[in-house]
Amino acid sequence: MNSSKHSWELILGSEIVGKIVSVGFEFPWTLGMLIDSPEFERFRVYFSDEDEWPETEEFDAMVDEIRSRGGFQLRNLSSGEQRKSFRLNQKGDNVWFRF
Repeated sequence: MNSSKHSWELILGSEIVGKIVSVGFEFPWTLGMLIDSPEFERFRVYFSDEDEWPETEEFDAMVDEIRSRGGFQLRNLSSGEQRKSFRLNQKGDNVWFRF
């Protein structure tokens, strides 16, 4: 499937945390723009490089919450396909992910 022409929802448990519109593909990454992202802000640091993760109790509690809610999933809005195993990075409204 060419994921560069799709829109995706970023889901945690039953909550839609963000929406992504794919804008291109550079193997192995799908490039996209984050839209409708107020809920995403709380988790933004989780999608940064691990060496940038803060060593705080608040961050540890957020990671525990993510795990207890089953982790993040990406759902393709065109096909309904859901992917649990993926890597997503972000900088501002730009995102890139791969499966």
